[in-house]
Amino acid sequence: MRNRFLNGLMGLVGTPRPVPVMLVSLGVALVCQVMATNSRDDRFSLWVRYGPFGHEQDELGDRLEGLAEDDVRQAGKRDYLASLRSASPEAAYFQLLQGLFQAHFELVTPRNLIDINPQFRDCDIAIRMTCPALQFGEFSLPIPNLMADYSAPVPDRRFTYQYAPMDRRRLLVEVDKRDPDDDKVRYLGLRLPDQWQRMGVPSVPGFGDVPADWLVDNHGSFRHEPDFQNAYHRGESLVRLSLEDVEGEGAIEYWDSAERKHRELNDRVNLLAQPASLTWRWNKQGGRI
Repeated sequence: MRNRFLNGLMGLVGTPRPVPVMLVSLGVALVCQVMATNSRDDRFSLWVRYGPFGHEQDELGDRLEGLAEDDVRQAGKRDYLASLRSASPEAAYFQLLQGLFQAHFELVTPRNLIDINPQFRDCDIAIRMTCPALQFGEFSLPIPNLMADYSAPVPDRRFTYQYAPMDRRRLLVEVDKRDPDDDKVRYLGLRLPDQWQRMGVPSVPGFGDVPADWLVDNHGSFRHEPDFQNAYHRGESLVRLSLEDVEGEGAIEYWDSAERKHRELNDRVNLLAQPASLTWRWNKQGGRI
């Protein structure tokens, strides 16, 4: 009787083997249902996640703040596009091309450029300019001059490496040549005024000390140059070239969709100079030879 009763009971609920399988299946279905609820964006799913009994209620504020920041960024993008749409075809074209006018400048020795052009023999300073716009034949970016500051070392027993400004002027570019092997590279040659070699900090005859009245009158304009300690001890003067205001003339031919014809655009272009300035030790890195 006992065995018959057990056999009948097991026949009603099934064999013992499918029971663990059924439990595992129910667990997997429950996990999948929770994941589906979290990934949906319908009202019921959002209420389950962020409602009064939701497990992500604390994250609601952070999510809303992130959405607000996204709206601000999107508004900025729309404003940028609006300025392009409202600009004239010429202005919009130059805005899109500004990335081509990022110019990198570095100092090079003029005597190493004599093979490119013998005129570099008479130059005191040479600059290597790399600009992506130069590789296109329609761009012409002449640089007529560069602003330069000349300063001389001020003797100081405390070794504070101070330099006094002596002169500031625009230097004409004497030589402007492209690299024969790279269209993106140009070399600029400049000559420094001859009187700069004779300009320096005044000294007391017979003693070599700096006059006290001159120190008092000019102390406020002294420039501390800790990066040029060796040049200071050797008594070398410094020439600093300012590149932030470098401009060139850009010329390009573009398609005017309104008039359905090619038009030529000529305008002045502000070069995005990197770095903003270059410092040259006077006539010590390759002057006239």
